[in-house]
Amino acid sequence: SKKEMRLSITSVCIDGYLDFICTVGAELFAEEENNQAPTPPAWDASVREFEENLRKSSEFKLKRDHDLMVKANQFLVTLMKSFDEWQRNNGLLKNHKFDSSLLELNLKGRTFDKLVLPKIKKQLLEDNIFSIISNSKKLKSMGVETNRGIMLAGPPGVGKSLTIDAIISKINCTVLYANHRAVVSGTAWLFDIARRYAPTVLILEDIDALGITSQRSLGSGGPMSTLLNCMDGIESNDGVITIATSNHPEHLDWALVNRPGRFDIRLDYPYPDKKVLKEIFEIKLKPFDCENEVNLDKLIQKVPKGFTGSHIHDVVNQANYICVQSLNGSQSYKLTQKSLEDALERTIHNFKVFLNERKLSPQDLTGTDESVDSLFM
Repeated sequence: SKKEMRLSITSVCIDGYLDFICTVGAELFAEEENNQAPTPPAWDASVREFEENLRKSSEFKLKRDHDLMVKANQFLVTLMKSFDEWQRNNGLLKNHKFDSSLLELNLKGRTFDKLVLPKIKKQLLEDNIFSIISNSKKLKSMGVETNRGIMLAGPPGVGKSLTIDAIISKINCTVLYANHRAVVSGTAWLFDIARRYAPTVLILEDIDALGITSQRSLGSGGPMSTLLNCMDGIESNDGVITIATSNHPEHLDWALVNRPGRFDIRLDYPYPDKKVLKEIFEIKLKPFDCENEVNLDKLIQKVPKGFTGSHIHDVVNQANYICVQSLNGSQSYKLTQKSLEDALERTIHNFKVFLNERKLSPQDLTGTDESVDSLFM
């Protein structure tokens, strides 16, 4: 504007959509009176009187006010376009990690070294997330699409959320995390934000919450249809990598899980076997002092099928709760075989209660098809 002025900018959020109302005094855009027209000759009183009357006329005032409003409006449109462009590249959300409420994520700090995952699966994550993000400009210059969809599928507790946490910790770009409620209520808005601040990793937790248990033709599918259109519809998702988790991928619409362009890669997480559970045990115990006689093989032999990394995490926590009571004035303690066995028995008891309530046996907890998943082990 080349002049000092005051702007009033009000943000308005309605149903998850953010808009701005920008106000400025139109008088600020009035040109200097001396620049309006040449001054009539002093001797010509009739001309001066005519122009003075014209200036005072309502018609002149209306036109002047209209011209000032047009100038002010043009200035504000240009200003907001410039601000929008700046915001996309330098705004507070650019290259930050936040949730669907635009609040900064409070991460647990879990990384890939705390995750027992086959090398091929880690490589798939590397190729389809980290490599694309770090080389996005080069790929775009070559005409290669930089949007991908990755599905993490498997029963609760097997490492999907841990993988998400590790991805967020490692990635260096904009991250937008949405829980199941945000997925249901604001899918279109989530993709709008993800596109705006691309390259972006958009995380959709538990898309089973969309409520689709059959094909769309057999029931209501509004939220799922929105997701289908957002992932591969009219608008470009260049620079947006979508990662979703599902406990029941077999219930999701085929157009979502069986069509490249939406979810291109699927990583299945079966219930871990005893070898994997032992590795998880070792990772979970690493931060703590243990007595020499701790025998993990003996503990693992008691673990029933269907146990997950979440169960092991709880066992280690409970063992700490048991041992901390024996401090007796000292500042440290060590986890013992007995504390771990007692904690394991408690967790197994709760696990059996869960199975009995649902009239299940450990053999019923198949998760994903392990014969298929073994190709990636």
